[in-house]
Amino acid sequence: GYLLATDVADYLVMKKGMPFRQAHAVVGDLVTYAQGKGKKLSELGLEEYRRFSNLFEKDVLDITVESSVAARDVPGGTAPNRVEAALREARERLADG
Repeated sequence: GYLLATDVADYLVMKKGMPFRQAHAVVGDLVTYAQGKGKKLSELGLEEYRRFSNLFEKDVLDITVESSVAARDVPGGTAPNRVEAALREARERLADG
């Protein structure tokens, strides 16, 4: 329900230019609100997001588990191409035995 909180904070920092400390506080308040309403972040509407920051736009609703995984496109990350590369390397090492 709240696994994407870091991604929402990253959204505010990277796409909207908000300082991380402030983004962390905004998302903390947002999660507390969602918990109080018995909702997951994915169940909140844009109007609810905007209660916590006017920087939220419709694209915040596009944050999903899939987009979160794909965003970690760094060595050792979870992006599908990184996982495929790691698996390929592991298979090669096993084959070379």
